[in-house]
Amino acid sequence: MAEFARARGLRVEVATFETWQPAGRAFDTVTAAQAWRWVDQAAGSVKAAQVLRPWRAAGDLRALVEVAEPFAAAYRLVAPDYPSKPNRRGGR
Repeated sequence: MAEFARARGLRVEVATFETWQPAGRAFDTVTAAQAWRWVDQAAGSVKAAQVLRPWRAAGDLRALVEVAEPFAAAYRLVAPDYPSKPNRRGGR
């Protein structure tokens, strides 16, 4: 996959998330989807917290609400028995 991306002019960094070095960069989001299951939960959570920019505006929260319902609708469609909301401890 990395070679495929490089061949199309994209910059690629190959590493596990836990060992990847952000080199002072910060990000608006971290996306892993089902791949998060392969990340060490403790180390990955710390790394994500270190590289995410803090949310500063109410507009950011509105954007989160705007994407929450489409995701919930997709889960209802493909996995109707899947819980729609996580519990307070982060589990399902």
